[in-house]
Amino acid sequence: MSQRQVPSETEEVNRRAAVIALACGCVGALSSVALADNPQLKPNSLDQAAAKRAIVQLSDFTPGSGWTGGPTKTSSSFSTKCNLDPKQSDLVQTAEAESSFKYKVPLFQIYSSATMYQSEMAKLSWTRAKPGMLGFLRCLMATSLPSSATIVSVKPLSFPQVGSFRGAYRTMFDITSGNTKVPMIIDLAIFGSGRTLFSLIQFATYDGAAIVKAGELRLASAMTARTGFAA
Repeated sequence: MSQRQVPSETEEVNRRAAVIALACGCVGALSSVALADNPQLKPNSLDQAAAKRAIVQLSDFTPGSGWTGGPTKTSSSFSTKCNLDPKQSDLVQTAEAESSFKYKVPLFQIYSSATMYQSEMAKLSWTRAKPGMLGFLRCLMATSLPSSATIVSVKPLSFPQVGSFRGAYRTMFDITSGNTKVPMIIDLAIFGSGRTLFSLIQFATYDGAAIVKAGELRLASAMTARTGFAA
């Protein structure tokens, strides 16, 4: 892979990664235009502060480890032909927060979100969306990854118990530049307890898949702990 090709491929994948993360993050929040039926929005300052504490923080990474990033503006919309249509209009969302991080080595990225509802509506929101999630992700990956990517699989992923409910998925794909092929993964974990629904997304190379999954569990446990729910 030439020096000219590496930045070109990396830049394109990183740009598409942001699009995919935005869509997956909105799915985690279940509160975007990807949904045919949106929840009621009744912002609560205490819940907003709790959601901001719950998302992945820079302090969750070892100092000097090469990760940079922090809280980001919540995503209000994105454009995709892939839709979910669970009933949400009877649910009341009170807060939402997001964060994103990049590693010093290109192609490694992490995104997180925390969404809070009135009463214990988080599980109901996820229960309604879960049946259509796999189809949504397959459509999203097929339409959002760059032309240099070849999708290998989009499947459910086993994930240890975090909170009181969960679902996880892994997309495997290859990025090709010239004669070089780089196997990649995108993991999406959605989990929660009580009034809070979390999402955690990670982009990484496949050769570090075991380490990636261990890191996801550590971050997910930290997220739930910060809202008072032990993993």
